[in-house]
Parts: sequence; C-alpha cells; structure tokens
Amino acid sequence: MKLKPYEALLLGLALGLFLFTVGFLAGRLTAKNRIQISSVPTNRVLVSPPGEAFEEDKRLSALDLNTASEQELTNLPGIGPELAKAIITYREEHEGFTVPSELLNISGIGLATYEKLEPLVTVNTVRPREGENP
Repeated sequence: MKLKPYEALLLGLALGLFLFTVGFLAGRLTAKNRIQISSVPTNRVLVSPPGEAFEEDKRLSALDLNTASEQELTNLPGIGPELAKAIITYREEHEGFTVPSELLNISGIGLATYEKLEPLVTVNTVRPREGENP
C-alpha cells in the first residue's frame, strides 16, 4: 500500500505531535518529583554531639530566630516586612527565643503559618532561662 504525499505528511505530523505530547507529560511528571532547595541563606556551622552521626537534615538550612535579620526573615514563607518586624520586636522584648514554637506568641502567626516555618527555623543561640546563670 503506497501512501500519497499528503497522507505521509499527515501521518508524520501526527507522529510528531504524539512524541511531543509524551515527552511533555514525562517532563511534567519528573518535575513534580524534584527536590526544592530552600532560599534561606545559611552561614552557620553546625556540629553534631559526640557519638552521633551528623545528619544533613533541616538543621542545615534552618534560620536562627535569635540572629536572623529582617531581610532573612522576610525570605521565609508567609513572613512579610510587618511580621519580620514583629518577630524582631518579640525577640528583643523577651531577650530572644528559647524554642521555635514561641513564634505562635506573635500576633499574625497562627498554626498553619507555624507549620510551614517549623522546618525552616531553629534557635541555635541559647539564652539563659529565668533563674539560670548565664
């Protein structure tokens, strides 16, 4: 069976469209499985306790609430300039954070926002608790 020139052209176009669609869908599926890297800047050195293997986990990109600048805080999801200022004000009024969950004490940060922030923040700079000597 011999194809006419226009039939061969249509068949080639259909095959090309099919291959393009398959490639496009395959690319979209793999894009969903890519790991996203946090844009939170890290310039801190973390040391694991003796006897424990160092784990490259969320601590590597965690932002210290006690030392973060306003700009660094605004890079966090759900934190704009006003909330960044509120975090810094809270930090100054309470002489720093002892645990990340203290973010829930700040007006404008609810449970949903905190759940997004929890893996991205830490409190590496320890402050003495009430009644403790520095």
